[in-house]
This record gives sequence, structure tokens and C-alpha cells, in this order.
Amino acid sequence: MCVYNFDDFIEACKRRDVLVWEHVPDCAFSDFGLWDEEQLLDFISSEDGVRTRSFQNSRLWEGNPEPSKPIMIDAYRFSSLEKIGYIAFFYNPKTKKWALKSFKRSKEIDGTCSETL
Repeated sequence: MCVYNFDDFIEACKRRDVLVWEHVPDCAFSDFGLWDEEQLLDFISSEDGVRTRSFQNSRLWEGNPEPSKPIMIDAYRFSSLEKIGYIAFFYNPKTKKWALKSFKRSKEIDGTCSETL
């Protein structure tokens, strides 16, 4: 079961109120041709962007600098631009910010998402 409301994350993308992890724009460019963070957030929040999506899992953020305050990460597989993608994000209650941890083409094995958070 997912931890976050995907639509809340989409709204944050529309407002540009999302921290995009450093490696994410490189994957967004190489896998989807999105040039920068602005294009990426536009794509995610558009009706044609992350169209069909399916929840994959929620996991504990192992890299959390404050392990005493656990944060979960939601991951989805989606289809767009005739590609299958993978997106992972979380909300940090301390910073009151959404974070986009991953956005790339999905690596599927037998129809299941093999991504790790």
C-alpha cells in the first residue's frame, strides 16, 4: 500500500515545490529526452506525462540522515512516450518538501519492476 497521495506529489511538481535529487535530471534526459528540471517537473505534472501508473512498493529510506525519524519512499511504474518508466519520491516532514529520488526507464523482468529504492 502506498504511503503518499500521488496527486499531492503532482501538485507539488506543478508548484515547483519538489527537490530533485542530483542524478535524476541526467536519467530524465538520457531516458526521456527531458532537458532540465523544469521540463521534468512539467512532464510529471502534465496529463501526457506520467499517464498510466501502477504502484510498485513503499520502502524505508535507508539513506535517511535521521534514521530515528523514518521516511518511506513510494515507487511507481508508469507508461509514457511509448516507454515504461520508474519514479520514486517521498515527503520529508522536517523540511516540508517533496523529493524526487528517481525518474528513469524501468528495467523489467517478467513484467515486474526490478528497480531498487
